[in-house]
Amino acid sequence: MMTLRLMFIHGLFLLIGGAVGADSPPSAAAGRLRVIVEHVSPDGDVSRLPNARVILFTSDGREIGRVTTDGQGQGLLAHLPPGEYIIQAELEAFRTLRQRVTVPAGETTRQRLQMTLIGPANEIHVPGQTDGAPDHAVLPEIIRQRLLQNVPLLDEQFQDTLPLLPSVIRSPDGQLNMKGARASQSGLLVNSVNVTDPVTGEFAMDLPLEAIESMEVYLHPYAAEFGKFTGAVTSIETRSGTNRWQFGMTGFIPRPRWRNGTINGIRSFTPRLSFSGPLVKDKLWFAFNSEYRFIRQRVYSLPDPDNETVLESYDFFSRLDWQINADHRLRSAFSRYPQTVSYVNMNTFHPRESTANFRQRGFFLAFSEQAVIHLNSVLETTFSIKDYDADIWANSATETTITPDGWQGGYFNRQERFSRRYEFSQEYAHAPFRWHGIHLAKAGCTVAHAAYESADDSRPVNIRRADGSLSQRIEFLGSPSVAGDITELTVFLQDDWQPRDWLNLHLGLRFDRDSLSRTNNVAPRLGFALLPVPGDDRTVIRGGFGLFYDKIPLIAGVFPQYQHMQVTRYGPADDNFSLDTTRYRNVILDNTLANPYSLTWNVEADRRITDHLLLRLGYLQRNQRRDLLLNVADDGEPRLMLSNGGKSNYREGLFILKYMFSTRGEFSFSYVRSSSQGNLNHYQNFLGNYHQPIIREDEYGPEPYDVPHRFLFSGIITLPWDLTVSPTVEYRNGFPWSVVDEDQNFVGERNRGGRFPRFFSADIQIARSLSIPFRGRTYHTRLVLGVYNLTHHWNPRDVQNNLDSDAFGGFYNSVGRKFRFRLEFDF
Repeated sequence: MMTLRLMFIHGLFLLIGGAVGADSPPSAAAGRLRVIVEHVSPDGDVSRLPNARVILFTSDGREIGRVTTDGQGQGLLAHLPPGEYIIQAELEAFRTLRQRVTVPAGETTRQRLQMTLIGPANEIHVPGQTDGAPDHAVLPEIIRQRLLQNVPLLDEQFQDTLPLLPSVIRSPDGQLNMKGARASQSGLLVNSVNVTDPVTGEFAMDLPLEAIESMEVYLHPYAAEFGKFTGAVTSIETRSGTNRWQFGMTGFIPRPRWRNGTINGIRSFTPRLSFSGPLVKDKLWFAFNSEYRFIRQRVYSLPDPDNETVLESYDFFSRLDWQINADHRLRSAFSRYPQTVSYVNMNTFHPRESTANFRQRGFFLAFSEQAVIHLNSVLETTFSIKDYDADIWANSATETTITPDGWQGGYFNRQERFSRRYEFSQEYAHAPFRWHGIHLAKAGCTVAHAAYESADDSRPVNIRRADGSLSQRIEFLGSPSVAGDITELTVFLQDDWQPRDWLNLHLGLRFDRDSLSRTNNVAPRLGFALLPVPGDDRTVIRGGFGLFYDKIPLIAGVFPQYQHMQVTRYGPADDNFSLDTTRYRNVILDNTLANPYSLTWNVEADRRITDHLLLRLGYLQRNQRRDLLLNVADDGEPRLMLSNGGKSNYREGLFILKYMFSTRGEFSFSYVRSSSQGNLNHYQNFLGNYHQPIIREDEYGPEPYDVPHRFLFSGIITLPWDLTVSPTVEYRNGFPWSVVDEDQNFVGERNRGGRFPRFFSADIQIARSLSIPFRGRTYHTRLVLGVYNLTHHWNPRDVQNNLDSDAFGGFYNSVGRKFRFRLEFDF
């Protein structure tokens, strides 16, 4: 019933908006220009291009307006005097396009702009496409639908594309670390709305691949509109319907599960369905994308048959767009993403019995209204609701026991969590104006409120030595009930300023305040792009400096409410009696939490060596301070203390060489030299979705995802016979690990016990496109073959790090060569 009510509101909002917007007729004397920016592929498929910059000039070259295309590839320039103009379209990876257009009085002129692709869409920005001037100072890495369809993605999730960027790596726990930041320190936006989990701060929304028009990854997010993170931000623009009905199907062939040479059930089944089109042509468009996922993932170092995690999920995303009139556009989006994972985090030392199960439920509902105001300024108003609930429970009722050889018994923690976030925002983008150069000013305000409640109950945990004697018993006392909320206010102001033809500046100021820290955080930002030799656009130097304040997740704000830990220590085996019992009280240092922050700066140089070859060199440094740190304090009053005493430092040198084959494709090679160091008792390690019962004293050292050297090669190339080939090769250092003893105490410095073997993986995807004529229509299909870890390289994921285990130092659980085949239909 809740879903039906939300879908009703989903449509009702648009109807009401239509009535409101209808009262804004255009001026009779002025004209309007509606541009539609698109790309036509070699096989005739037409795709709209969002985020294209369209600039309008008078016949004598004077700029009078500009607009950025929306998710439908459309933009509107209003209040234009009748006459002849020159229109220019710019977009990364596409050649700049110029056309002449005539705008008559009192009419809306539609102009289609078909752009030509330089290279495929995984963009490292190509400088020099703007006739002697540098582009924006703040540029994202752009991943478009073509890349999502063609690169080898083992799990076929949008998150899997992010490690294809040189500065993004997937850590040992499966989380994504961007520019040396933890997963919870980066942001995720869908249609400009924050969709991270307010409880943990992590990504908390899945989307079918076909729902995504483009992903913009801001690794240097100096724009003041971005906040509540200290790492990077990923902004997803979803696909809208067009004036042509389209249907797509893929993944409808199950993959069999082989046991002892015979088929024993289904290994995976991941069908996806999408359709979109006009409900009212040129007025109202609808898009729907859905995905069902059933995946068994094997742990190769555990014996059959109890060695598989099982994921089952159903994600759908729908979107409605209504062009009310020339000046008003409404958009609504609705998504659900239920998921169940059985035997989470199973590995060599966490067998099936000791793992947890995870179930998530929730919905995302957003409404957005875009109004064009006088002189092409745009006011956008957005309201969203995000509901995210999670359950975590054990697979066995027996107590957890930790030995030198691994975990035994059931998982110790049980959670039932309910959360909801409301967000209202307004953003005003002023029309371009001249004052000592060209300005693109933008201002905005956001008010958000999030609340959650949880039953978080933990059972006893026993630590046993190699001889079987009891070393410690950890118990959790007190009520399992936890509840909290937070209210946030944000105001920002930013300006893209081009004071000279050879210089672009991005100036920004952001103000944040929330009810947990109760402090005013003011963050200045500066980005720049310049041509060191004015008029020579083959070399561009970019960089910037910014202060970034992070969010405070609700699990940190309610830390004193969690159950208190009591630890009993026992003597050796010959007289295994209790030595002492210590009860730790949960406290926040000085009863105050502050927002963590980072100071980040970078500089990079792009050199277009030839029309097809690009070189990039860069350096970045990020210093994180006031990190949320969980530590043990026992100075007469035993406490588990949460404080802002943590810090981390990340440094990175970057080398990228990219070659583009005109419209056929591109290859990219990158090398990253980095160092990631920090305090290791980050609160997220203990209080995230999966609690950890053992807390030792904090140390400063290499982060678990520290990778000093990483080489990455990737590309897409179109060959004859409608073949598309996409190889990816990664070679890097292994992750660091720590040594512990039979009492689970660290031996030596943490994360300096050794490293996993060097990681090497070569993946490739080959796709063949076919056109099938039938009854006067042409239907398109693709045959797709993916091969992962092509060389069958040994890439272990587990290490026995307990000094008192006979298997100490052994590596386990490598995933060998894998094949994937799927059929895609588009009609």
